Amino acid sequence: MRWTLTLVCMAALAYAEDWPRFRGPNGLGGVRHDRITNRIWAETESCLARRSPLGRSSPIVVKDRIYLTALEDNKLVTLAIDRQTGSSIWRREIIRDHLNKIFVGNDTASPTASSDGENLYTFFPDLGLVSFDASGKERWRLRLGPFDNFYGIASSPVVYGNTVALICDQITGSFAVAVDKDSGRERWRVQRKVATTEGFSTPARTASTPTIWRLGRMCGGSANKASILSVLRSSSGIW
Repeated sequence: MRWTLTLVCMAALAYAEDWPRFRGPNGLGGVRHDRITNRIWAETESCLARRSPLGRSSPIVVKDRIYLTALEDNKLVTLAIDRQTGSSIWRREIIRDHLNKIFVGNDTASPTASSDGENLYTFFPDLGLVSFDASGKERWRLRLGPFDNFYGIASSPVVYGNTVALICDQITGSFAVAVDKDSGRERWRVQRKVATTEGFSTPARTASTPTIWRLGRMCGGSANKASILSVLRSSSGIW
């Protein structure tokens, strides 16, 4: 059994906003300078070290919670941790229904979870998309895969409006999918026929994570994978 060490700061991220997805608000990897609290930490303030199952995903922060995903044997684990104390609020486990044989340096808990401020959306390549509410109750799941990858998939879901967007690039059969965030039903799925490489996706990169933006009255998403750029309307999936 392998474990990882999670550090939880007692001062709990002195930002005026949450960190609800991979690379934070809007996927920019930072926060506006006017939203950072200019304060000095006291000597009594420190970080808590919490042992949790192994996972290569990044934590997200929503209100008083820190959410993590992990892998323990054949169990796909989702954790809710108290932002101030580091204590466990809830833990949910799902047995994966298939196993993608991938590079040993990656695992099915590489994608980072996403939140709309209330509910949680997780993606495990060995299962698919799963949504939980704040109490840890499963709302829905959408099975995806198996996938044709050597290094695995690390693309993280992104929430925009009523849609959860996800890109699943692989050697064959790459696609982008949009899911209703309340029901888990697919709104659309677009094949990415020119995406025939894995792109070395990792949680540290935004290359395979759909970024949502507003341009005039049109809402869309862009996905940059290797040298491939796809532009889609989030409402219909039209290029």
